[in-house]
Amino acid sequence: RETQPPAALPTGTSFVSQITVGLATATAGARINYTLDGSMPQPSLPLVYTDSITMYSTTVLKAVASTTGYLRSRILTETYTRTPFPSRLQILDVNGNPFPNRTVTDAVGGLRVLLNTSQGGLGGVTVVIRSRRGADVENPVLINTTFDNQTHDYWNNLVLRAGAPTVRAGNDTLETPLPDTLVAVWRNPLDTNEVVADTLFVAPGFSVSNVFFSNSLGGSKVDSFPAGTTTVYVVDSTRSLTGFVYRVAVSSSIGGSDLETYVLNEVRPGVFSVAVPVQPGGVKVSGNGTLQVSAAGDQLLATFIHPVYGDTSYGVAGYNQAPQRIALLRFLDTLGVPLAPSSFYSPANGRIRIRYEDDWTPGIDPQVHQKSLRLVLNAMRGGQRFAVDSEVAILSYVQASGAWEGTTPLRDRSLRVLNDTVESQFRGELQGFVASHNNAGAADGNTETAGLLIAYPDQSADVTLTDTRGNSVGRLTDSITFSLKDQAFTLLPGAPVSVRLSCQNSGDIEDPIWLPGDGLGNYVLPIPVRKEEGAAAAGDGRLQCLASDVILVDYTDPVYGTKANASATWGSPGFVKIRFASEVDTSTIVSISDTVPRFLAMVETPSPDRNKIDTFWVRLTTAQGELDSVPAVETGANSGVFKAFIPFQFTLAAPVPGDRNIEGQLNVTATTTSVPLTGMVRRGVDSGQAVITLFAQFNPPRLGYVQDRNGDGRADWVSLSFAKPLTRGLAVLDSVYWNSEIPANRRSAIADIASGGAGVTLDVSSAPFPKYLTGLPRIGKPPVAKLPFDAYFRGVPVLLADSVGPVPQVAIKHPSDLTTYLVGDEVRYQPDTLVISVSEPLMLQNWNGVFRFRGGVNCEDPSAHLQTQPVMGFGEPRSTDGMNFVVPLDNRPGAGAPQIGDCIFLENDGRFTDTSGNLPSILGAVLVGTGSEKAIRGMLGYPPVSGINPGDRAYQLANNSDPSSRGRLQQDAGGRLKWIPPVESGQDNGAGYVPMPDGISAVEVFATERFTARVHIFDQLGNPVKAWTEKFGYNGEFSNANRRSQNGARAYLQWDQRDSKGQLVGTGVYVWKVIFTLDDGRTEILMTRTGLIRR
Repeated sequence: RETQPPAALPTGTSFVSQITVGLATATAGARINYTLDGSMPQPSLPLVYTDSITMYSTTVLKAVASTTGYLRSRILTETYTRTPFPSRLQILDVNGNPFPNRTVTDAVGGLRVLLNTSQGGLGGVTVVIRSRRGADVENPVLINTTFDNQTHDYWNNLVLRAGAPTVRAGNDTLETPLPDTLVAVWRNPLDTNEVVADTLFVAPGFSVSNVFFSNSLGGSKVDSFPAGTTTVYVVDSTRSLTGFVYRVAVSSSIGGSDLETYVLNEVRPGVFSVAVPVQPGGVKVSGNGTLQVSAAGDQLLATFIHPVYGDTSYGVAGYNQAPQRIALLRFLDTLGVPLAPSSFYSPANGRIRIRYEDDWTPGIDPQVHQKSLRLVLNAMRGGQRFAVDSEVAILSYVQASGAWEGTTPLRDRSLRVLNDTVESQFRGELQGFVASHNNAGAADGNTETAGLLIAYPDQSADVTLTDTRGNSVGRLTDSITFSLKDQAFTLLPGAPVSVRLSCQNSGDIEDPIWLPGDGLGNYVLPIPVRKEEGAAAAGDGRLQCLASDVILVDYTDPVYGTKANASATWGSPGFVKIRFASEVDTSTIVSISDTVPRFLAMVETPSPDRNKIDTFWVRLTTAQGELDSVPAVETGANSGVFKAFIPFQFTLAAPVPGDRNIEGQLNVTATTTSVPLTGMVRRGVDSGQAVITLFAQFNPPRLGYVQDRNGDGRADWVSLSFAKPLTRGLAVLDSVYWNSEIPANRRSAIADIASGGAGVTLDVSSAPFPKYLTGLPRIGKPPVAKLPFDAYFRGVPVLLADSVGPVPQVAIKHPSDLTTYLVGDEVRYQPDTLVISVSEPLMLQNWNGVFRFRGGVNCEDPSAHLQTQPVMGFGEPRSTDGMNFVVPLDNRPGAGAPQIGDCIFLENDGRFTDTSGNLPSILGAVLVGTGSEKAIRGMLGYPPVSGINPGDRAYQLANNSDPSSRGRLQQDAGGRLKWIPPVESGQDNGAGYVPMPDGISAVEVFATERFTARVHIFDQLGNPVKAWTEKFGYNGEFSNANRRSQNGARAYLQWDQRDSKGQLVGTGVYVWKVIFTLDDGRTEILMTRTGLIRR
């Protein structure tokens, strides 16, 4: 009967993130073994199904069921294909919202990295975030996670310090210059083809605060107010920054001074306020929380110093006993927040709001429900107005508020009302004018104005100095290229800007140097450089520097007045820069896993020789003793870029310096080994240095096989399969044991380790393992490979399945027992025995024809098995355990039995397998033994025991099966038996002779060597009767053809039927015990019986 095959639920299908599969069989009590790598499952494999299986990647599942008394089942094969959603990596604010325009300013102190992926089975997620312009590289672990049944979200928040003066990598704080770009990258460790990234621009914050007084919670500005309480508002361009306290100082100055400081409350992002109690009269006392003012009127000043940037902003208001008419025109942003006068407002907002407030009493509708607003936009260049755009906007009255509001669209970086448009490359000054009215609604002749700067926030210009190929400046540079990146709206397209260029030591100054622009804020110009050519000539448009000098460039924005500068060292040989990079895309890396075969060292320095490919040497060192140098070859003549390929691996032994292969020594007591590697390039007095971390992470094995590598039928190789693919390098092996007694057995001596694909093979053929050991030994414990320690410092064992067939291990030929036993009335020669041990049990109970043999061949030669013959013997092989066999061996001359030195093989016709289903090996074992044969091949007694029957008195001594051996014994005159030759030439040579007389008993002996026989006669009770000694073969008996037989030469021992005292013995059965002593001292003992009857 066959075990029912396993069934999978669900069956093979596709999945997004992960899938859980259950296995079952209809055969009760059956065990299910399975594999997940497409290999064939075996009942002896260690992967036994006990619970549902979770898969995270495309997997081929194969399973087999088996149980006692049944044949194994057919193989189940199911394929589960992962069809993932694309992963996405984002850099967001700390609340998980996108940054506007993918830009963050230095006013923001943190950010969030969020990974959304459908990849399941990720033990942890680590991303790499690097500063493109700076040196900061962070590897944050995304420790927070959520799962929606399809995708996972992993995220973590990091501190951002833009514009930080120092950089410390690896502290989970992003420290960047300004401006800069952050690049975040994640590579899927379970699908290395999937790489996702995101970028974020880091720009300087534009912190301009507007401070004003208000007598209402709505935040409307007042120029004066009566006694009571006023509210101070601070409108800032940044939100409240965590860890900072925003304060405002308020003072009165007429009739004495009172200074009070208040903590501001953030009422909405970027808008802060505090209520200030105002008390007229009395003595002014600072610091009591109440602002005291002069009763006749006072002047108030509010001072706000930004706690982060240090910018100072002011607001003023007057105190009056009687209320004053209020009329105010202001610009607001799209949320209704007042904009500070002369602050910048970006056209990217799309529109701007305008508010006019008058002193109409709330609740009384004004007679005039609309006001016309004249807006004037002055486009500026170089501080001079070059265009005017005059427009009219209509403001509508806001019911019962005393205020009129309207909006004007801003598009294409310009103010567009009707169809008039101003060029987009500008810094615009926007002014509004509106006529005010008195309480009666009549115009009072006053005009309210408000001003605003329309521009994108100011950013510092970026200046760089390179040679004409974009490489760094050095003494061999003939011409320097200045590259300037400034605000795109500074000037009209094509308009140049000027820079100041100088050599610090030579004193040469070139000012101005005009740089042409492309209209997008990019300005580039090559400048020739003279070296040590006499005195410097300022203003000649060409730099002249000393042999060791510093080139300086200074730039002042013609509109905003912001400054930028850059410098470059001028000398020989120039700077040396080194970084470590990925071989795939030459991107900078700070760490590398041992799954990558090599990486790069990229060196940048001016070419030493023109029109020639140069080479520098990169010196590599570790604290473990590694010391090597690798050549960095220039990528092209005069390129100044050099590339070195660095192969590396982890080893169990200490690194070998000088072999141009970087090694890290594994720490087998830890799951992860990290080795910092320092690279240095020297050029004269200049040098460059970089550091990279080499790391290896423990990869536990899933299963393993015992194999036969060299084809000799013996287990000498172990193949291991691991949880994650091994693309290269070393499997960290600690020990291999040949049963599960860890750590009782000895540690393995590993001769070789090689890897490839998803497995690693380990050569364990050397001591201490038995060379023939395969499969399940008699102790019932399979072999186990123990690899290094896990996170809990425990050994990680993996069971090793048997894939090597049985092979004859030992074959020994044993002589028969020294004492033989009677067969009927005669002694038969007891056969030799052939004892054979195989390496593991054979799965069959009928052992007929299991062994073959051949002489004169090499047992290790597979072809020797092809010309063998079955083992000859008196009986078939016998065994109780299927491993140890006893074969009765007919060792008579010409019987065709195997001899010492022959090879014993197992039959390989498919009838026999081991417990794992493996066929026997076709190799054999050499038959060994003492080499000696039995000299006494048999002994027959006359008269036999049957001779005691009445009437059976005459005994013819003949072998009825062999007529040529017929002959007689004759008693001569002296009473001795004499051998009578057989009938010859037709003559009756037996005439005149009589049969053996009744008074003589004899035994016929078949011998192959001469002997001395000591004969002992015993009665049936074991009492000694008589003993004597005879010799045979010393008188040429072996050369007598008439004595020859297939069992050896015939010899006869006679007894006169008398005891040791000469008395005739009576009727009965008598036992002969004959001790044969051979010439070499060997002794053989045979026993037989003869019968005697007295009449």
